Amino acid sequence: MENGYSVVWTYHALQELKETITYLEENFSDKELNALAKEIEATIQLIKLNPRLYPSLHNVHVRKIVIMKFNTL
Repeated sequence: MENGYSVVWTYHALQELKETITYLEENFSDKELNALAKEIEATIQLIKLNPRLYPSLHNVHVRKIVIMKFNTL
């Protein structure tokens, strides 16, 4: 069993991720797409360990994380 918290993706978040991946597949290299995927995975692992690591937005249940220069989670 993993230690820490679980990450739950909303339907909206998954749709935005899908759109981002589609855009990257059409406009960027596989190297850049793989780099984003690795950063997302690493960030999710950090969230599982400490969900308050990143700044909150409008309430304590929504936080913003800069993954790469033009991508936030």
